[in-house]
Amino acid sequence: MAALLPLLQTPTPKGLTPSSLLREIHLPDWEGRSYQEVRCQETVAYRCWQETPEHLQMQGGKGKGGHFYPVQDLYQRAAQFWQETLPRHRGETLLVVSHGGTNQALLNLALGLSPRQHHCLQQTHSGLTVLDFDGPQLGTSQLHILNLTLTERLPKLKAGKQGLRLLLLPCQAQVSPDPGLADLLQGETVQAAVIEDCQSIQTPHPTYPCRQATQSLLRQNPETVVFSVQRSQLWQQWQAAIDGSLKGHYHDGLITVLAVAQPQPLQYFLNTLLTLPGDSKALALQTNTLSVVHYPSAQARPILQGMNLSPLG
Repeated sequence: MAALLPLLQTPTPKGLTPSSLLREIHLPDWEGRSYQEVRCQETVAYRCWQETPEHLQMQGGKGKGGHFYPVQDLYQRAAQFWQETLPRHRGETLLVVSHGGTNQALLNLALGLSPRQHHCLQQTHSGLTVLDFDGPQLGTSQLHILNLTLTERLPKLKAGKQGLRLLLLPCQAQVSPDPGLADLLQGETVQAAVIEDCQSIQTPHPTYPCRQATQSLLRQNPETVVFSVQRSQLWQQWQAAIDGSLKGHYHDGLITVLAVAQPQPLQYFLNTLLTLPGDSKALALQTNTLSVVHYPSAQARPILQGMNLSPLG
């Protein structure tokens, strides 16, 4: 992340352009109320917000009967922002500063995701996300960094400290593990690690990069239980472990599991998570970085909290 420091330390831009299209999602029925109160008192609406956000209705709009769809309204504004902005800034670096919900909509549209997937990608206060656009059309971008938090080591668990948190670490032969990655896990307990058995991969490298990367990352977690799995069985056993952890233990708190494998299977896993084609290049997964997926419960959709996270120093 050293390459990002010049960007973060650049003097104030010459011109700032405000846009009303970037205002936060409008949820008038819930304004001034806590999430806990809404969850308890508005169970049907809150469930709709979580499971089918595009169908959530609220009063106070200009639509028929005074009702409107907050998420659909948000995505219409985000799409208009991209359509007006991208053609004017081809070949340039653009900093967009907005609210968490608005940034989620901008990001989803850039990757070709629908409003139904509004909660699949997390945006945290002071989180940095980096996109490259191949052209002005939506759905042609590539995600390089998701939610690199400048105030916390790992993204905040907005859905609560419960369920299963997956840490994905791509490893590769002839690429030395980054010892600074272990600092991201300072104070975190990693209960288990699943390693792709690199012995089954033909490589001239004399050591096994996945095991090296695991040992480097877990130096502050000596009690972590480590399993080695062949590539052909990696995701079958991994999915079984996810299902078992969620069904049996997610009410007991947070379980953190590390998966260390070659980039290709991890890339495929993230594409599947976001319902992207398996061979999609929309997510540019990088070696020696951490990506974080949170399963809040057995019922809730998984949330990609961060991607390609690494120390800033």
